[in-house]
Amino acid sequence: MKKVLSVLVVFMLLVSVTALMASTVRVLIPSDPKTLYPADMNDNPSEEICRHIYDGLVEFDENSNIHPALAKSWELSEDGTVYTFHLVKGVKFHDGTPFNAEAVKVNFDKILAGGLRRSSLFKPIVKEVRVVDDYTVQFVLYEPFGPFLNHLAHGAGLIVSPKVLEQYPKDEIWKHPVGTGPFKFVEWIKGDHIKLAANENYWKGKPKIDEIVFKIVPEDETRVLMLESGDAEVIERVPPIHVPRLQKSKNIDVIIWPSLTVRFVAMNTTKPPFNDKRVRQAVAYAINKDAICKALFRGYAKPADSVIAPLVNGYYSTGLYPYDPEKAKELLKEAGYPNGFETTLYVAPTYHDVGVAVQGQLATVGINAKVVTLEWGTFLDEIYTDPKEAKWGMFIVGWSPSTADADWVVRPIFYSENIVPNGDNHTGYNSPKADELIVKQMHETDPEKRKEILKELQQVLMEDAPWAPIYVQDQLVAKTSKLENVKVLPIGVVIVKYAYFK
Repeated sequence: MKKVLSVLVVFMLLVSVTALMASTVRVLIPSDPKTLYPADMNDNPSEEICRHIYDGLVEFDENSNIHPALAKSWELSEDGTVYTFHLVKGVKFHDGTPFNAEAVKVNFDKILAGGLRRSSLFKPIVKEVRVVDDYTVQFVLYEPFGPFLNHLAHGAGLIVSPKVLEQYPKDEIWKHPVGTGPFKFVEWIKGDHIKLAANENYWKGKPKIDEIVFKIVPEDETRVLMLESGDAEVIERVPPIHVPRLQKSKNIDVIIWPSLTVRFVAMNTTKPPFNDKRVRQAVAYAINKDAICKALFRGYAKPADSVIAPLVNGYYSTGLYPYDPEKAKELLKEAGYPNGFETTLYVAPTYHDVGVAVQGQLATVGINAKVVTLEWGTFLDEIYTDPKEAKWGMFIVGWSPSTADADWVVRPIFYSENIVPNGDNHTGYNSPKADELIVKQMHETDPEKRKEILKELQQVLMEDAPWAPIYVQDQLVAKTSKLENVKVLPIGVVIVKYAYFK
């Protein structure tokens, strides 16, 4: 009898341990977040974790569509300058503070005061935030702004407890992450993990998992091995070389999802030879995008045919620049470079292999590009030098609009007022026609009319070719097959807050 009881006790203990483990999701991420204050974050690990702790007025789904969240509905005034949001009632922050219109105002007043990394998303656009009543809030804009809802869906729009914002100075808010989201902050051991616990009183219903542990594992290979050994439920940034092996496992699912990031060759339009549009077009024709996608990314990337990725709001497929080295040679000859020329191609270590591939392809049309590989910080210093004084002829990097809207590509990158050092227009591109369309799309609030403006703008930008877009890389995430409802957002974050074990 004692033996039977002992076996039964052991069995029950095993069941209890299994149940405990089944309620915890371990997500392996490559680095620590920089902050847990949404309005001051500019990195993916921070945003990924914050999107489990906080909610916004609106939110993205995995196709970059916008849905209601803490705002159940909204309307726009006839003149396009006042958004009125009707808020969900009965919601509380993790510290018990009620969520209401005043909480929204406190959050955005803090952002509009400036001095935060993401203040620029709202400060030039929002004149003021007004409380109409407890559950109605208005955003008054200086001018109509077409992608305003995309800005609200950005991570900077996640709502923090007003008690925290009022109690702590700006540089200490990140230490007290209190939101209305499905998970509460428990601890952050830097370099090791961030732990979150389920919010049992979540306004959408208690999560189906009890705990999320975001574990810091910088090495790609280690993350893969930990998933295979059962030491993780979800891993990010799976190297393409490992995907076929993981797909063969009955216990692992690989999620392949498009990103919003276009990787491209940028050209210095302020100096010869790239001040000639024909030379820039020649570069675009000389790059075999399909070959790069297959050779370097094993097919887990798609050739880019616009400066904007397909899942970005406003994308238009231009169909321009199929691989055509003969056309490239013709354009070089027309531009006065029948024998080609020498130039430099700057890259950070991440893009070294892509740089070497592009170098080889350009050489076949007579463009001899010296690849200069620089540590990331030094690379940024170089590309953020006034293009008229810069040493680089070309560089390779990627750009992802964190608002999932075309405006956050065309305005920072191609608007002449944003030429470095005033913004992110590294190439020195200056086109009155492009500027006109950039401003026009900003202020158009009719979605269909705005799409037509963006279509024309993308055609202009591709024709002028300050960029030669190369590819849009897929996001590769792997998970245990026991875990369901894991989502990958195109902005580059993995969402497990609605996940459950089957």
